[in-house]
Amino acid sequence: MQPPPPRAPRPTLDASLALAALLRAAGTGPVFVELVVDTSTRSGPGTSWLEPCLNLGCWRDVDPADLERWCDRVHASGDPGFLYDQLTEQASSTFVWSVAAYYPAWPDDLARGDHAVIEAVAAAARARAEGGPTLSRIVFHHVDSWPLVSVWP
Repeated sequence: MQPPPPRAPRPTLDASLALAALLRAAGTGPVFVELVVDTSTRSGPGTSWLEPCLNLGCWRDVDPADLERWCDRVHASGDPGFLYDQLTEQASSTFVWSVAAYYPAWPDDLARGDHAVIEAVAAAARARAEGGPTLSRIVFHHVDSWPLVSVWP
């Protein structure tokens, strides 16, 4: 049995393109975007490594007080499933965008990579053309890590 051919490398995050594609897929209505850094295993000849990726979720907007209360519960319990049970997904993009270039010393110095990702997406949100759903806010976190960090506005 032949091994599967190697996958093409993931594109490096283009925040404007990623945000535009996600919002286009979301349709109408006010939404908020969740940015989640997660890792995927990549492999090459005789080696494998973890590649940080940026997953994007677009959710029907909710009352900010409800979101804060639900996130506090997740932070206390460690169970993110509770939050996702409360939300309605409009669109998502998972393991499409590599952010390895933002984290050159992965998994060390996460703060510098986080800052770069957050700044790139915030700039894309500020520059985004009107049209599509109303974007109420963007939040950021690492998978299974809380609390959420506000990115925009």
